[in-house]
Amino acid sequence: HIAVDLLQRVVDIPTLHARHRELLSEALAKVLFRLARDPETTLQRVRQAIELSTEPERTAELRQLYAAMLHRSGRTALAQEVIAESMADPELPDIWRSRHLALLVNFRRGDLSDMDAAEADARAACATAERTGDAYLLAHAHQTLWQICSLRRDHEAALRHVDRALEVVRDRPDLADIHFDLLDNRMFTLQNLDRLPEAREALRSAREISVQHSLPSGLQVSAAVHYYWEGRWDEAMAELDTVIEDGPEISFYGLREPGPAALLLHGVAALIAGHRDDRRRAANHLDAAAVHDPTTRSERESVDFLLVAQALAAEQAGEPRRALAILSPILNVDYAQMMLRHQWLPGIARLARQLGDEEAARAALAACEYEADREKVPARAAAALQWCRALIDRDAEAGSAVVTHHRAAGRVVELAWALEDLAELHAEAGRPERARECLREAVEIYRGLAARWDQRRAADRLAAYDVHVGQVDSVPRPRAGWESLSPVERRIAELVSRGKSNPEIATELLLPRRTVQAHVVRILRALRLESRAALAEQLPQLVLAERVPKPRSPAESIR
Repeated sequence: HIAVDLLQRVVDIPTLHARHRELLSEALAKVLFRLARDPETTLQRVRQAIELSTEPERTAELRQLYAAMLHRSGRTALAQEVIAESMADPELPDIWRSRHLALLVNFRRGDLSDMDAAEADARAACATAERTGDAYLLAHAHQTLWQICSLRRDHEAALRHVDRALEVVRDRPDLADIHFDLLDNRMFTLQNLDRLPEAREALRSAREISVQHSLPSGLQVSAAVHYYWEGRWDEAMAELDTVIEDGPEISFYGLREPGPAALLLHGVAALIAGHRDDRRRAANHLDAAAVHDPTTRSERESVDFLLVAQALAAEQAGEPRRALAILSPILNVDYAQMMLRHQWLPGIARLARQLGDEEAARAALAACEYEADREKVPARAAAALQWCRALIDRDAEAGSAVVTHHRAAGRVVELAWALEDLAELHAEAGRPERARECLREAVEIYRGLAARWDQRRAADRLAAYDVHVGQVDSVPRPRAGWESLSPVERRIAELVSRGKSNPEIATELLLPRRTVQAHVVRILRALRLESRAALAEQLPQLVLAERVPKPRSPAESIR
């Protein structure tokens, strides 16, 4: 890694100014922590950075990272000593006292490899915390039970535990960090229960907490995943563009491993770019993800978006069999228990059938049956199982039920895929009009997503049955001008034109400041303007031009 080598050389220069050595040592420590390649070298460099640090805030953060690394390397007792020493420091900021406590609770939680024992410990901790009135311990114990229930796919029980934890921390400014983390957990569970509006509300609440308590993270990666399934891809990309991969917030200040978030970041971005046929941007994200080898449990649980993005790139390169091979870890139900593999299994079944690989198609069905059987309340996995069966049994009635489910759930991306599959099932059965109706709706959704690859794939797939829906987009959506802006960006543009600052916009829209800044930069670039003042001056004409009806082309008139 060129940046690491360069930083190491500079930090080791004997004549380097002390302040420069301090700051660069800290930067090197954070990069090494994120890459997690050579634990001993990283520990040595983090220790060096701690010794050089002169600011309490930075020192506390480095001690947190140091303790987290010691714990992951099996030296938990030493990690606890590091945190105890830090908490004894009279200059320790209050926010870091809270984060240190959270890390200690994570140490006690362990890796949950023995879920029955972990559950017994967590329930005992709940009883103790209820008796002593320890809100922090009680919230963390319920969070552990949330994680265990999620692993068991008992999402309703998981929701009860996370909601109990939220009751405990609500209206406690000193517990804002865990409040924020719990809302992320709640969003995950609601997504699994196909309750997307409530998941969206959990995200809004988390952002409100972030703004109220000046927390540095705004759940950008979690938000991007949520927006991906809702079909809000422009907003997803804007969120991801604001993430500083070397920043401490990507790992929740050592409470989580940095690798999983980085894998999700590049996986989601590469997948959206791939669907949009922006192959250069997809390749850039795939290359950036290459430094993260998914070796830990958490990393394997978060690698699914990246695997699907890699498979899509292989398919676009004319190598569908390699694409299927890339996806093989998703078929292995023993690989990453927390991975939501069911969301990808219908696509794997589809690809396997197109290749005539019945064994792989049946493996996808078997994996989906396994996931659906584990789901205590039928939701996403049950819908995915019905979808897989529709594809393998060529059952249009089941395919229609899948479409109805995703339409009701508000899952825009899966709705488009299911409509495309249903179109083919109708076409096979000799119902071209119904096939055309499904294809038309799928293509319209793809057009709204700017998913040019999907538009072409769907059109080519149905053309084999002589089912067509007119011209498919062959050029990208406008990258410049008012039409290129997403609804959120248009709203931000209006607020900028009214003289609102980025912090004011962030507060009003409950967005992280970095996300607002990323949107403003893109707005000015798209409108070819050099300043916020120019935007305020030009906006009325831009909005007026948007409202003026455009003349229809001859082709549109014929249609």
